[in-house]
Amino acid sequence: MVEVVFDGLHTYSHEGVLSALGMRIGEPYPASMRPGLLKVWDTYKIVVGEPSLTRVEGGLRVTFPVTELPLDLEPRFVGASEVDLEKLKEWALLFDREQVYLHEADRIRARLMAGYRQAGYHFIEIDNVIGGLGEGVAGELIFEIREGPKVHCTGIEVSGNTSLPNTGWGLWAGGLFDLADLSTKGRGLFSWWGGTFDQEILEADVVAMRQVYRDRGWLDVTVAIDRLEFSRDRQSVVVHIIVDEGPLWRVGSLAIEGLDPENLAADQDLFFESDELLALTELQPGVPFERARITHDKIVLMRFYGERGYLEQRYFEDDRAGGARFLEPDVTYDWQAHEAHVTYRLVQGRKRFIGEVKVNGNTYTTDKVIRRELDFMPGELANIQQIERGLARVRGTGFFEDPYDPTHIPPIVVFQMDEQDPDTIDVEYRLSEGRVVDFNISGGVASDSGIVGLITLSMRNFAIANPPSGLFSAPGEIYRKEAFHGNGEQFALDLSPGSEVSFWRVMYAFPDVLGTHHDRYTVRAEALGRDRRYNSHDETRDQASLTIARLFGAGDFSLRMGPRWSSINISALSDLANSPSTLVNSVGTTDMRGLSLDMRYSQLDNRRSPRDGSHYRLGNTFYGGPLGGDQDFLKTEFEYDRYFQLGDDTEDVRPGFYLGAAAGVSQIFGDTSQVHYSERFFLGGTSLRGFDYRGVGPMGGSYSLGGESMARATIEYRYPIYSTPIAGTSRRQEMFRLLTFVDAGVLGLDEWSLDADDVRASVG
Repeated sequence: MVEVVFDGLHTYSHEGVLSALGMRIGEPYPASMRPGLLKVWDTYKIVVGEPSLTRVEGGLRVTFPVTELPLDLEPRFVGASEVDLEKLKEWALLFDREQVYLHEADRIRARLMAGYRQAGYHFIEIDNVIGGLGEGVAGELIFEIREGPKVHCTGIEVSGNTSLPNTGWGLWAGGLFDLADLSTKGRGLFSWWGGTFDQEILEADVVAMRQVYRDRGWLDVTVAIDRLEFSRDRQSVVVHIIVDEGPLWRVGSLAIEGLDPENLAADQDLFFESDELLALTELQPGVPFERARITHDKIVLMRFYGERGYLEQRYFEDDRAGGARFLEPDVTYDWQAHEAHVTYRLVQGRKRFIGEVKVNGNTYTTDKVIRRELDFMPGELANIQQIERGLARVRGTGFFEDPYDPTHIPPIVVFQMDEQDPDTIDVEYRLSEGRVVDFNISGGVASDSGIVGLITLSMRNFAIANPPSGLFSAPGEIYRKEAFHGNGEQFALDLSPGSEVSFWRVMYAFPDVLGTHHDRYTVRAEALGRDRRYNSHDETRDQASLTIARLFGAGDFSLRMGPRWSSINISALSDLANSPSTLVNSVGTTDMRGLSLDMRYSQLDNRRSPRDGSHYRLGNTFYGGPLGGDQDFLKTEFEYDRYFQLGDDTEDVRPGFYLGAAAGVSQIFGDTSQVHYSERFFLGGTSLRGFDYRGVGPMGGSYSLGGESMARATIEYRYPIYSTPIAGTSRRQEMFRLLTFVDAGVLGLDEWSLDADDVRASVG
């Protein structure tokens, strides 16, 4: 080729189009033009027709007919008064584009219409006008906009929802609207003018309401928009929705069948008795045909199989693993009796045993720190409950969490097939080192301790045998987790000066003294000092303790024992004449020596931030007697915590309840006539919310006498109000919650002397 001509090319350069075609002067004519033609279209939106070839001196002249699509260098928007130009470009997806092809006009108009309607402009009208084309290419694209008023929904009226009436208000709302989680909102406490009205969103809400009914057994339901009642100025609308519920469908029969994993059309005998499986289900003959019951039964049946070695396919990375699956049930409908005959279809998989237990991603943390949280061994039957409980314990350490990094991926567990032995699986825990070093300098004002400052250094995955390489390199190595990190030890240093309370503490804990991993022994040493100014007196306490714990298995049950020493000085009584006798009798310095013995049992889903499970603690501390000291008494305390969640088990963020209870008694013996004031039980402040600090119980003048007996209880309802996705997963985590509570408590002046008439309670 000696020459290439583009007939009809006006806007773009000859060289640019030639290059996009992939042609060069002096080279042979290409065998295929298709790739080049597509590139020219993608780059310039130019249609290149069939070429004509002409022989000229020295070679070949190629002439391409070219059709350029008309464009407008700067589209115009006419009539927009409520929406600025930048927002219009954002809706139109134009942003900083300098060229808009006229064939895009209809799509741009549709995007502008959608943007306006989402912003509440229900009556929006837009025309796109094309002009100024003539013989040249450049044209003019004008969007003529008639915005109309912005419409707010001031109310939603629904009729016919007899079975799901709307009840309550705000966070306590219930019924159809709450279950459907409507996006269309009427007037509210913080939106007197109503919510922005968008008919597309309203139609989606109608679908959601219809689905709520069907999920609860009203299969014939009809939910429709009856009418939109606009105000005279068209700035507000009341939405009227009509519901025809129809009959409630019930379950006629329920059966369970096994399917051959190689051929889902073929049956397979159930591995367990059908009656045993059916006894686990909520969907039973005669109950409403509800989707929630099916979801519950799926979880329960897969859990039943998983605890017996038949692991769910969702845990496997390989689709060929042949794990257990709960397929969509087979449902036959009896339209006359309004009954559903349901058959659960199970792919039962195969019984698996544990091969290797792998730990990956713990770059600086030693394997033993993770493995001691696992209570199963290679060769054992793969029990999903044990495997998931191990995952919960690993997460509960906090070593692999970073609340300050939203991209941090929390620990997960996956199963890997053994190609040689399909009955054996490897269990792999995948981790990413978390934030375990916290250094904070803060301050504030607390209702029960005045102005406080706080300097804390906390290292939760400490390693005392892994020091930095040098003094000046220490901060960087500690920050990068290269030093003092990875052995699961704990170290904390606190310093808190304040106007009413000054405090210091040093704590160190070693989690596995003998290196046994399971059934291990832990050691914890702590020393602290506290100087507090009360309204009634000043109290100085120096305290040291050493605790040796025996953890059974992976640590659900433990026994803890160790000595403790305290020196307490009470002075500067503000009003000796009116001070309580329990306080006056404790003035001066008192030396106390004790021995503690605790028993704890914990089945929490997460030790640091529990949402489900229970925790028990029975603590006893024996002071005096053969141990010496100035006080002889036995202090016994019992604590119980119970967490449980409400709603769909498949949801990560759910509301729930917390129940807590505690009781205590101090019993004197020997020469002691009264328990020291500082060791008595007190309520009020954080221990009984809504009351002054130490403001509950028997009083001596204006100050609390404290008690030798105590009982308290609390119930909390926890409602999540904001959550965020967890990076790298399909799960979510709670960020903010609303908490409502009822606290109650009572103190007895002497041991075993509680009076129900003295119970105090608060709500908040």
